[in-house]
Amino acid sequence: MLRSTNDTNVWVSGINWKHGKPRQLLELALARAFTHVTSLEILFEITRVLRDYFGYSDEDAYEWYREIGELSEVVRPTMRLNVVKTDSTDNRFVECALEGRANYIVSGDHHLLDLGSYQDIQIVKVSDFLQKVIER
Repeated sequence: MLRSTNDTNVWVSGINWKHGKPRQLLELALARAFTHVTSLEILFEITRVLRDYFGYSDEDAYEWYREIGELSEVVRPTMRLNVVKTDSTDNRFVECALEGRANYIVSGDHHLLDLGSYQDIQIVKVSDFLQKVIER
C-alpha cells in the first residue's frame, strides 16, 4: 500500500473546499485507500492553521486533529533535518516521512516541491499522488 505524508496545505484545502483534488485526497484518506503518516507536530500545525487562519473553534479544530490522527499512522521523528533551506518548518514533513517510511510527501508548497525527492521519498503535487492511488 502507498504511504504518504501530507503537507498542512493539502489537509486544510481538503477540509475547507468541498470540490477539488485536495478534497478527493481527503476522501481517499478517510476511506483508507493509502496509509497516511503524520506526527503530533504536524497535527498541531493543522489545528493551529484551522483556528488562526480559518476561524475554527478549538473544538472544531480538535475534531480534525482527532479524525486525521485516527486515520493516520502517527510517528515520532527521532531526527532533525535541514534539507529544505528556504523554509525550515517544511523539514518536519521530510522528518515524518522518513520516520514513517512514506513513499511520498504530498504538497502544494513550492519549497517542498522544488526539492523533488529526498532519499527514496518522492515529493509530489496532489494531482500526481491521486493518479498513483487511482492506478493501484
